[in-house]
Amino acid sequence: MAEPKRVDLFADDNVFNLMTTAADKTAVDFEHIHDLEKKRNINYGWAGYDKTKELSDILAAKGIKLRQTPSILKKASDVGLLRLKNFTIGNTIYIDTESKFIDLDKIIRDEIPHVQQYREEGTLPFLFKYGKEFVSNILESEDVGVESLMKAQEKMYDTKGMEGFHSADPEEKERLVTAIGLEHLY
Repeated sequence: MAEPKRVDLFADDNVFNLMTTAADKTAVDFEHIHDLEKKRNINYGWAGYDKTKELSDILAAKGIKLRQTPSILKKASDVGLLRLKNFTIGNTIYIDTESKFIDLDKIIRDEIPHVQQYREEGTLPFLFKYGKEFVSNILESEDVGVESLMKAQEKMYDTKGMEGFHSADPEEKERLVTAIGLEHLY
């Protein structure tokens, strides 16, 4: 068997010739590059993206996902069993984009502090703490049935509890959004 011919890549500008030949035959597909950038953006394509592009892109860069609220939860909210049209779990904010009377930017901004609460406490500890507060509010309520659920959730906004930063504790809201690096949005 004959020995393979050895090529010295550094002799006679072989490397340069190979590189320029490859470059001359390479067409750059800028549309493809744009499509790849969209795929990297974790929020590109969610139901409200066209209405909130700038905010969606800012949040994607911080690892915060925006998603449509699952239909089963919207249905439960529609019949009064739950108030879960807009909520956060971990780094994902779920929003009911089908409602005609919503300000998506406002809802997203209201949910951002919850992302930091999850990041600080961890998903399971946060959910446990939230659930414990909710159940405590139900037990303190004099109402029964669905009414007690609604009042228990409302009470969470009136206290310095898990939802208190919305109105009762603006300093906590500022601390949470600053920790994420999104204070410029407020």
